[in-house]
Amino acid sequence: MLVPALLVPGAFFTVLAAFPLIERRITGDRGLYHVLDRPRDAANRTAVGAAGITFYGLLWAAAANDQIAFNFHLSLYGVTWFFRVAVFAGPPLAFAVTRWICLGLADRERREAEHGRETGRVVMSPDGGFSEIHEPVRGPRELVR
Repeated sequence: MLVPALLVPGAFFTVLAAFPLIERRITGDRGLYHVLDRPRDAANRTAVGAAGITFYGLLWAAAANDQIAFNFHLSLYGVTWFFRVAVFAGPPLAFAVTRWICLGLADRERREAEHGRETGRVVMSPDGGFSEIHEPVRGPRELVR
């Protein structure tokens, strides 16, 4: 009773509270920030958060393994072994997928800023070639007007 009720949540919330200090020590970034970052701009931080949420969510689901097995007509031992593996395999998988999505979104945004947004209009050049028209990406200040 001590481990699931006190030690695991205690360790989890201690790491959660100390995460800004841990991140500052690992990255060496000592700057003071008072604005929120978008998740894609801090891919590793977002991925660590997703891994933590996955870990904690799987622990919660594993606590109800008997109800899951009963309601879905599964073997209790099969469900238990699934959660034993998922608690260790789920967070790294969530980290990798979340980081991949964040980096992909940031890369797409960078490419749009460099080359412009695709319009879907194709024009023919005088020599017979075809090309698509790109329009420049408007910044946030231009969208307000």
